[in-house]
Amino acid sequence: MSFAFDFDGDEYSEDESLSKSTTLLSLDLPPPPPVTPATEQKVPTASVECHDLALLVDGLPLSMSYSTITVSGGLEVPRRELWDIKHQLMAGSGPDFKEGSEEQVMAFMGSDDVIKGVYEGGFKTWECSLDLMHHLAAVPDLMQQHHHHHRVIFEVGCGTAVPSTYLLARAVRERTPITLVVQDYNLPVLQLSTVPNLFLAWYLSTPDRAQSDGQGREEGEVRVSAQDRSEFLRDLAERDVRIRLLTGPWSREMSSTVGTVDLILASETIYSTANLPAFTSLVKDCLTEEAVALVAAKRVYFGVGGGVEEFTSELIKQDLAANHVFTSEHGVRRTIMQVSSK
Repeated sequence: MSFAFDFDGDEYSEDESLSKSTTLLSLDLPPPPPVTPATEQKVPTASVECHDLALLVDGLPLSMSYSTITVSGGLEVPRRELWDIKHQLMAGSGPDFKEGSEEQVMAFMGSDDVIKGVYEGGFKTWECSLDLMHHLAAVPDLMQQHHHHHRVIFEVGCGTAVPSTYLLARAVRERTPITLVVQDYNLPVLQLSTVPNLFLAWYLSTPDRAQSDGQGREEGEVRVSAQDRSEFLRDLAERDVRIRLLTGPWSREMSSTVGTVDLILASETIYSTANLPAFTSLVKDCLTEEAVALVAAKRVYFGVGGGVEEFTSELIKQDLAANHVFTSEHGVRRTIMQVSSK
């Protein structure tokens, strides 16, 4: 099944933004039958894989177009343009797709936001991920509340990884040791969106590069040299900034691979009732007693079945506590829930 969300504000400032219509959701297939206990849990069809950052950095294109988002404090967070990603795919210089390559390429180039088991919408920047980034910027002591000197942050279903991109930019500027664990269902999303955004955050947070590239412009272009690639890896190592890249489904294997962390970030991850048990279990397994998870979401995902009410019910089932730390009534109703162990 594939479908496209049609919420105002999603994938901001994109020529490929979703067209406005009188409905909030368009389906190319009839609505699925009611969820039953036998079908409630999505069975993972892929295994968890860890990916070498150096290899993905080596695969960065020679140039990338980006736009920036300004957060409190004046920090500019870059994000690679969606049209630039699609241009790379059309040029045939994207990832080397193997099994199911034709289906994947068509999924990435198409207008569907989600194709179950194939593509989970990771190339687009969704409004709730921006909410989460701005919340992190508005609560600067959030990263200081843990006793660990080297904090570990896990972004689940990262996609464009705007929150992690912000945290990396901040860590570089403040010279703060940090480990970012970013996970997406699709490796091409990490290759074409996540890692490029993390690289751009580092590139534009380095004063000499930022000045030469014209930091502060609404949008721009970065040319990536071999020296830039090696300098990125070397500089992160010197600053004790680590990036772990994971792909695969939400499962026990994923939680054991990640381990316990200090902070979990997730946005737009509760739209499917079928995936709620697996997502909530992953969050529970990775939380320490002092850690929290920040889950940004729309109140209701019309036509899909997921939303805050369904997620809250699953939290109760799994003995987790939650409270709302941000709400918005503008446009589509949104919230950020802070989840913790009881």
